[in-house]
Amino acid sequence: MVLLLPFPGRSLSFQGGQERQDDSIEPPVLLVRNRGVVAWWGKGIVVRSSEELVNIARQAAKRAHVPYSHFPVGAAVVGDDKQVYEGCNIESASYGLTCCAERVGMFNAIAHGAKPVGLAVTCLKGDASDPNSLTPCGACRQVMLDLMGPEAPVIIDRMGEFTVADLLPKGFQLPE
Repeated sequence: MVLLLPFPGRSLSFQGGQERQDDSIEPPVLLVRNRGVVAWWGKGIVVRSSEELVNIARQAAKRAHVPYSHFPVGAAVVGDDKQVYEGCNIESASYGLTCCAERVGMFNAIAHGAKPVGLAVTCLKGDASDPNSLTPCGACRQVMLDLMGPEAPVIIDRMGEFTVADLLPKGFQLPE
């Protein structure tokens, strides 16, 4: 079965796994097959596949400014405008001023007038046998929750697809 998951909350299933255009669905949406993201959609238009987003994140990581850690990270953030915004980590000699790739990408989307709705991230020098070296830090997970919400998809290169809630269960949210 193929599910089309609009943001937030509503889901539509298509008979027999047939993919079809439906311009009545508000973007952004994800086409999901067995929990794996197949393609990002918006108003019936495929935006990017998961593989393409990871490749964009890998290219962004090559531009990281990491003279201290030598640990390049890249992110590809999908905005509600169907555009992809890149981010890479940028380090400062004063470590507290360093900014991670995921936050740079989300802030890039916002600076361009888009709401971040999902992202892909890669750690080029992360060790696949140590998954903790591949995942976003706690600060990035909190900002993902703040800006994208708990159900937003996060693709982690060499690990798979998760929601923000998977990465930050019981994350802090201000009362409404």
